[in-house]
Amino acid sequence: MRDLYRKFYPEEKDCFTYWSARFQCKAKNKGWRLDYNIVSKELEGMAVDVIRMKDQEGSDHCPLIAEFEETLLR
Repeated sequence: MRDLYRKFYPEEKDCFTYWSARFQCKAKNKGWRLDYNIVSKELEGMAVDVIRMKDQEGSDHCPLIAEFEETLLR
């Protein structure tokens, strides 16, 4: 099993996926990394990227979108 975000962005700091609605945590970028894309070894090899949609409004969580090779869809 593998965390896809760390596969593509191993050195990135402050890559939070959750900010408390209290104390303006999102504006200050003080949060936690609670959301993951965990995949098997087979799917890891087909992964192309992970997009962290940190500017998405409407939730205190940040969507993570895993992108895979087109061949996976066939």
